[in-house]
Amino acid sequence: MLKLDAQHHPVIDLKATVFCIECGRRLIVQHTRTRTGRVYEYFVCHRRRDTVCQQRKALPIALVEQRVEDLYRTIELDPGQREGIEQIVLVKLHRQQAVDDERLTQITVEARTVETNQAKLIEAYCADAIDREVFLTHQRRLNAEQASLVRERARLESENTEIRQRVRDALDLLQDVHATYADAPVTVRKQLNRAIFAGIFLGPEPGQIRAELNEPFASITQPG
Repeated sequence: MLKLDAQHHPVIDLKATVFCIECGRRLIVQHTRTRTGRVYEYFVCHRRRDTVCQQRKALPIALVEQRVEDLYRTIELDPGQREGIEQIVLVKLHRQQAVDDERLTQITVEARTVETNQAKLIEAYCADAIDREVFLTHQRRLNAEQASLVRERARLESENTEIRQRVRDALDLLQDVHATYADAPVTVRKQLNRAIFAGIFLGPEPGQIRAELNEPFASITQPG
């Protein structure tokens, strides 16, 4: 589950979250000072001076922050959506569980075969049927096979449980995420942005915004 820090800071740090919608490069902060000494903060494209990127306009940080907050409305789930998505995701997990269970059965058979071969190898060595070098070579191979099977079994046994919990945590978060984000201190907003978004791509116009979500948020908001 996402752990949120509750400290306060004056502005949201979006530098690792927002990108230029034209060229995909990171937006950077630029400060402009007026003759009276007042400082204004903007986001600008890192490559706006290059001929490659056509986005020249500076984006006021306060407006960017508001656009990011509004973006949360588009990924928020109502209780009915949450329940429907959870059912779809859990059906997929049940199917995967059936595949994993079949593989676990195969692992059990393979592990028994390895154990049998280990016992035969020891018997052959004790009966002087093979020399020490051959014995050690086969022993290392069988030990490696056994260790690999143990690791695969542990992964399969824990993977679905972990995924199921991650999905439920993510769905819980998305159900009221706009309200959570709007009411959160700035450090919590920063953590939410980095947890949920792989990147938010912005242009100067209000409609020029596109978000890429991290997993598992990307999968559960598009479960089909």
